[in-house]
Amino acid sequence: MFTFGLAQGPKAFDPLILLLLAMALEGVAGFARTVFTAVPSPLSMIAGLARFFDRKLNRERRSPMDRAIRGVLVTLVILGVCGGISVGVLWVAGHVSYGWVLELILTAGLLAQRQAFDRARDARKALSMGELEKARRLVAAAGRDVPGNDSHALCRSTIETMTEAFVTGVVSPVFWFVLFGFPGLLISRAVQATASVLDRPADRYRAFGLTAGRLNDALLFIPARLAALFIAAAAAFTPTARPGHAMKIMGRDGGKHVSLNFGWPVAAMAGALTLSLTGAGPGRPRTARTPWIGDGTARAVPQDIGRALYVYGVACLLNLAGIAALAVIRYGTPG
Repeated sequence: MFTFGLAQGPKAFDPLILLLLAMALEGVAGFARTVFTAVPSPLSMIAGLARFFDRKLNRERRSPMDRAIRGVLVTLVILGVCGGISVGVLWVAGHVSYGWVLELILTAGLLAQRQAFDRARDARKALSMGELEKARRLVAAAGRDVPGNDSHALCRSTIETMTEAFVTGVVSPVFWFVLFGFPGLLISRAVQATASVLDRPADRYRAFGLTAGRLNDALLFIPARLAALFIAAAAAFTPTARPGHAMKIMGRDGGKHVSLNFGWPVAAMAGALTLSLTGAGPGRPRTARTPWIGDGTARAVPQDIGRALYVYGVACLLNLAGIAALAVIRYGTPG
């Protein structure tokens, strides 16, 4: 809430109430997908800007040090642009009649609760009907390397990508909005979008995307662990799920993932559903040296995706309830 003062003005709308409205609109109606069908979404524009700088500045003949410096500058430029835009949005929201609607639309557009749910639901339906190629396309759209994967691997990948999306598209944006208002939300999502373009294992990206990747890791550090706790708590309200086991596996296997952060929520989901999920990350296929996360069966089936969808939905509601509680506390605080 450190930048909520920037949201003041004669036309200002309470930031936490606006966040609750945005979460409800995006979660129930898939607001972002509806609004940004005809025009590019904020994240796609940020990713496009990152690709533009990649083409112009990340040349093969450059030394790793040169690429690293250029990567720092690119990340700073993108963050500066997003910071300026966010301050402008807050000014409009505070000084223009119904200007808060712009902030509401952009806030909803930067959340991704419904998108991850719908993709996993569609993959479950495809797998239930034996349509493996369709399921592979849906999972690949989330950034997974899935050619040739069988139905069990596709079920695991679907659960894993949805769990990771809970961090990147739900908990992290909300966390940074609560701390820093709309600027925190936009900048955190801008870092994610930039890292998704520039932080790749290929040699030409290793130095150029280093800053964006490590900054993204830092911004996801706390939200990823909060997401794991939400998942474990949601398991208590999910039939056949095991909240205690979710906490156990999270503590035991949270550090096994190739990502600094995604292991915690993936481990919580694996424990909750009594599954073994892979430690491979987006775009990184599981290998013999990649440890399993969890101690249950690895032969995941579409019904397991259904249980994961239930856990995901409840975890989103718990996240929403947490923001509502903060709003109540804020309103109940004198002055």
